[in-house]
Amino acid sequence: MWPHIARSTFAVAVALGVAACGSGVFGSPTGRTTTDSATTTTRTTGSGGETGGTTGGETTGTTGGETGGETATGTRYGWFLPEGPSSIATNEDIVYQRLARDRNCQAAQEFLDRGAWKGMLSPRNVLLYQAAIDLCMGDESQARAMYGRIARHRWNLEFGSTEPVDCPTYQAVRSVLDQRDPGSFACTKGSPPEWPDRQAKDDPRTDSNEATTTTTTVTTTTPTSTTTRTRTATTTTS
Repeated sequence: MWPHIARSTFAVAVALGVAACGSGVFGSPTGRTTTDSATTTTRTTGSGGETGGTTGGETTGTTGGETGGETATGTRYGWFLPEGPSSIATNEDIVYQRLARDRNCQAAQEFLDRGAWKGMLSPRNVLLYQAAIDLCMGDESQARAMYGRIARHRWNLEFGSTEPVDCPTYQAVRSVLDQRDPGSFACTKGSPPEWPDRQAKDDPRTDSNEATTTTTTVTTTTPTSTTTRTRTATTTTS
């Protein structure tokens, strides 16, 4: 009888054990139930980013690549003149309109070279507007050389009656040469440098002297007297 009871008890115990394993009663050694579920981790870097996935382990994948990160952006200040006043009263006004309204760099250069530089109200303006023309034509190195001559002559940057066109021209030139916003350059009203000699004007754009003064002595003889007259003549070459 006892062997029969033992065999019955063992069979019941085995059945209970199998049922317990299926229900999770006998868990992991730590006492926690482990489920093999899939987890996904996504990390985005910049644009595109890196998307990885882990499924039942530590396997990672990359989707989209590493096309991200910081992008350095800067501002490049190019040549630009606002239209400015429509009235024309000086040679400065004419050159300004050629550049700002007509956008015609060559016409501005030809006008200046035909002798209009002599009619500008200040020799400094000849250099300022020449630098503007150079920038209009895309020649930054030449514009820098022309503008540098202002300091070379020790001419101030004060603006007088032609300030409505001189100021925006000055700001536009400095903006390109110094790569700053045009509005960051203040225009000071005052007395711009004058021509050293209003009769014999020298082109400040060149190293040669376009104006020379010569003295001629004329002697006139009459039957009763001899008269000597001295005449000063100014010869200007351009």
